[in-house]
Amino acid sequence: MKEQPRWVRLGLRLLNALGARSGGLFTYGAVELMAARGDQLRRLSRIPRAFSVRPAVPEDEPSLGSFLDDAATTAQLVSSGDVGLLALADGQVRAMEWVRLGPAEYDWDASRLGLVFRVPPAYCWLHNGSGGDGSALGPWAMILGRLPAFLEEQGVEVACLQVDCDNPYSVRCHESLGFRKVGRVVAFRFGDRRFVWLRAVGEKWARFRESELDLERLPI
Repeated sequence: MKEQPRWVRLGLRLLNALGARSGGLFTYGAVELMAARGDQLRRLSRIPRAFSVRPAVPEDEPSLGSFLDDAATTAQLVSSGDVGLLALADGQVRAMEWVRLGPAEYDWDASRLGLVFRVPPAYCWLHNGSGGDGSALGPWAMILGRLPAFLEEQGVEVACLQVDCDNPYSVRCHESLGFRKVGRVVAFRFGDRRFVWLRAVGEKWARFRESELDLERLPI
């Protein structure tokens, strides 16, 4: 899928702004679905000495809270049962990426996108990745560089995620690390009526009327 022209990205941002001001009457969401097999991901054998990359442990919660500056999100992540991969320096969280291992469902964006992602066995769903400047060179990229080894240990063959369509920079960063676009979802809700469209790579746009999207149906 080609990157949207600038006027399209501006239109997406306007729709997001309108949704935020509608008081919940109107919501809009548009995301790129991205995926990669473990052997397609870029690997990092070394990271700077000042950093370490490892799964989160309960004792990391205070540092996570400081990193996010959002108590509700911190509590949701810590209690989710997902694996939090952290990049730390001087004992503080500098970047994170959360991994939901299949079989599972991911419904954190259901109110915006109108669907739940079904994560089959040997798949995982990546979410809430952030840290540093979010580039393919900073602390967050250190986590992604260690991700292939972690996925192998967990028996995961395919990693999937979503990126907002109005964030082409994040799309490019993920592509530089081995991910590729496999589909796009656009959703509108007007009051009680919701409309969701899906376009998988190589297919035409189609109205999606189901409540769950099985990630196995996407062309990985």
